[in-house]
Amino acid sequence: MEDGFELEFAEVAGLRPCRLPLGSCVDVRFERAAPVRSFRWTRGEPGFPGWWWFATTGELVGYESWLERDRLALLDYDPQVVGVASQPFRLRWRDEAGRVQVAHLGVPTSFPNLVGSLVGQSWSW
Repeated sequence: MEDGFELEFAEVAGLRPCRLPLGSCVDVRFERAAPVRSFRWTRGEPGFPGWWWFATTGELVGYESWLERDRLALLDYDPQVVGVASQPFRLRWRDEAGRVQVAHLGVPTSFPNLVGSLVGQSWSW
């Protein structure tokens, strides 16, 4: 890992995650990436996980709460959004002692790709 941040992601489901420096991820289509962690589907647990049919792309996008679902619905109506990823990457870096750190909240719940953007420019954690 170079100085700074890197992202861990899997461009296709079933592939081993790859790690790249943050600056090298400009052209990555995160809406095509597999989620970096599984969704919680435990019966009796709080939360309301499910799948949203994202009409913009004709694909299912996972969510873990009604708030996340509602955000997906709003993104689906936004003409600037051309795709959205659910939990597409994990943020990593080295601390001052050289230990690899993973952000506690380092997996965004959704990551939209906007028309004309290099990568999603607004994301929700």
